[in-house]
Amino acid sequence: TGLFSTVAQASLACRLNAVGRQAAATGRDRSDFAAIQELHSPPDYTFPAEAYQLVIDSRTWNPDRRTSKLVKYDDGTGLYWRTDLTEATT
Repeated sequence: TGLFSTVAQASLACRLNAVGRQAAATGRDRSDFAAIQELHSPPDYTFPAEAYQLVIDSRTWNPDRRTSKLVKYDDGTGLYWRTDLTEATT
């Protein structure tokens, strides 16, 4: 049916931030960046391998797996995952 029906983790502590790359962009890229939010999530959380969506404050988001990056401390310890999100339209 195309519907998502499995809750991977209902209480994942995360932060949604506006993307800070707009200043370096010009033209169409700037408007594209305006539609993206960054998700910061715990370093020990593993996102599902299959396609997934996130619901944050009643808004549904599509993560871009290609942008997922583990941000680390200088000693290599994971600090948080950073992933770009775009809001789902349907």
